[in-house]
Amino acid sequence: ILKKESIMYIVLCNYRLKPGSREKLLKDVREENLEARLHAQPGNIEYGFLIPPGQEDVLRIVEVWEKKEDFDAHKNCEATAVWRKLNAGLIEGRDNHRYQTTE
Repeated sequence: ILKKESIMYIVLCNYRLKPGSREKLLKDVREENLEARLHAQPGNIEYGFLIPPGQEDVLRIVEVWEKKEDFDAHKNCEATAVWRKLNAGLIEGRDNHRYQTTE
């Protein structure tokens, strides 16, 4: 449970994938145990791959970090390199949003 005064950095990533590629990508993510590996990064509070209802070729990632610096460091970790390799050539578009709480 987070302390009320915690400041968090939240990232919502929506990836539009090539038609029919999402299930294979998710299978590869599971085989690499990637969700757990990314969640294990220093400062990570939550990391999840989600399937938005009614959006057949969209994959959403929800990330919550203790601070922006933790997120920035994660961009260069080994697990992120694996994620980039798995999705190479599959992403047709992205819509990413970043938020920092002030509580």
